[in-house]
Amino acid sequence: MKLTVDLTSPMPGRINQHGKVVTLAFVCTMMSNLMPSLASMDNKSLLANITALYILVITVIVNSFIQIRTHVIGPYPDSVGVDIPPMLLVVVACIYLVMLLFLLIILISSAITIPNHKENFRNKVSSH
Repeated sequence: MKLTVDLTSPMPGRINQHGKVVTLAFVCTMMSNLMPSLASMDNKSLLANITALYILVITVIVNSFIQIRTHVIGPYPDSVGVDIPPMLLVVVACIYLVMLLFLLIILISSAITIPNHKENFRNKVSSH
């Protein structure tokens, strides 16, 4: 997570910038793998985990957007002779940011409905 949250070092190399974008992919993977375990949490731990995840994801999105706007993520100076278009890294980073936002919305809406569904299932099982 440090690569996407770090605003102090520009890290202008091609490998460093790819590392920042791959970290966004890791956060997307982490959020999608968290989804099945939401139902096994009790209400207090569900609230704590979703709140912590919300803070982390919003921080990553804002910091990555700042890095894109200040050209920390963008065309890198050692791209001479490389077949990758200069703005492709920015496009990929923006796609990951949109995916992060959608995953966050899905996780929060699921976390809101899970306690009610668990209570409904308990009531149906106890009535039979």
